[in-house]
Amino acid sequence: QMLVTVGGDHARLMAEAFGPTARWVATAEQAQQWLAENLREGDVVLVKGSRGVGLDQLVRALVGGGG
Repeated sequence: QMLVTVGGDHARLMAEAFGPTARWVATAEQAQQWLAENLREGDVVLVKGSRGVGLDQLVRALVGGGG
């Protein structure tokens, strides 16, 4: 299990509270980059977030396989 949080202080605090298998990034673009480098075949990704930080674009990139 891995948690990646995106956004400001609340997201950072969630990652810190989750523990060592969490990663915080400031932007959806950083999340997309991290996922591109770390996802492996068979991994499952649940995106729970807002359009305010651009996670809808992240979902489109994941589903469409591109930016």
